[in-house]
Amino acid sequence: MPNNTNKLPITIVNQDSKSHALQHQIKASLQDNFDTIKTTANLKKAKQQLNRRETYLVIDIPANFSRQVQANQKAQLHFYINEANQTSVVSGMRTVARTVGNNIQQKVIIKKGQAILAASAVKKLNQQVATAKAQLQAQVDQAETPQMAKQIAQTGQAKIAQTAKVGQAKINQSVSQAYQGVANGVQIKMHYTNPVKEGLNYSLAPFFANLALYLGSMLGATILYGTYAKFAPTIGRWRAFLALQLTFAIIAIIIGGLYTGYLRLMLGGIKGTAINLWLNAGLLLFAGYDLNLVMLLLFGQAGTIVNIFFTMLQVVACAGMLPVVTLNTFFQAIHYLSPMFYATSLNFNLFYGGAGMANLFSQFTILILGLIILNTFIVSFRKRQFLLDMNKLI
Repeated sequence: MPNNTNKLPITIVNQDSKSHALQHQIKASLQDNFDTIKTTANLKKAKQQLNRRETYLVIDIPANFSRQVQANQKAQLHFYINEANQTSVVSGMRTVARTVGNNIQQKVIIKKGQAILAASAVKKLNQQVATAKAQLQAQVDQAETPQMAKQIAQTGQAKIAQTAKVGQAKINQSVSQAYQGVANGVQIKMHYTNPVKEGLNYSLAPFFANLALYLGSMLGATILYGTYAKFAPTIGRWRAFLALQLTFAIIAIIIGGLYTGYLRLMLGGIKGTAINLWLNAGLLLFAGYDLNLVMLLLFGQAGTIVNIFFTMLQVVACAGMLPVVTLNTFFQAIHYLSPMFYATSLNFNLFYGGAGMANLFSQFTILILGLIILNTFIVSFRKRQFLLDMNKLI
């Protein structure tokens, strides 16, 4: 698992009022490796948080779990994982679930077996104690004086108590030795929400599909900027800028539609509607054009070098391979300014399922409006654009 996975929240759901000790044991075992361990009795709410990626693993102790274990009936412990997440997170949560499940299985079956094995031995010990008490009472009754009876009773009771204590200790020791090699018992059941087909091509598709689009927008912005810089002195920079934004929109609509059709054909089984896929692709292209345009307007064609660097930063900040919560402070800060972050998060929902799309679309739109305003401000004070003459470089 990657670094900082200790920041991924985990939720323990306890629906059994008699399993508080088990809940505390699970929480204590996880606290060594995870910072945030939530506890609740509401499984529905925990599943909603899992779907919204507010938690990454739900461990459910079902109702009557303790009673089923004590009655030697079939008991199940449930683990819920949202597969519409980064590959590293899904595989890591599977490992955590299996580890926790196996530990609980072993402890429960050992305790259950120890109780069964110890019961007959304890019954025999109690019979011996009862016999000893009866014999002691007979000796007390036969005592010649009350003082002798009291002394016999005190000595006999102390001896019986010591015998019972030693006998119980021997029972516990023999039972523990007998169960040292016992295997697993309680059943572990894994539940996967928003299932993803096996293969890295599926689990990484939300990220790589957007990376391809964004790289296209970076190259396209460089080419279209050259056209803007060439015509701005002739038709005016504001008309040229408006024409540039209109061109961005037209290309985003056309390419977004082609991209949507290609994805649905290539991946198959995509849960999201074609309209939402189209909208997401169009927003990514438009945002990519305007984000790359910022550096081009400031530094001319040399701004492409800065844009390449920004693209490299977005590969990490977009949370395509690692969730934002596991990133360091720098990438957590800049992910809000990354068009690829919003597009990739939306793609996970659109491809495989999840919640929070309306909020993501709103934030994406706000980012685009902010970029347009920023570029408008740059155009207002940058009255002349630098355009390299390639013929003079030859």
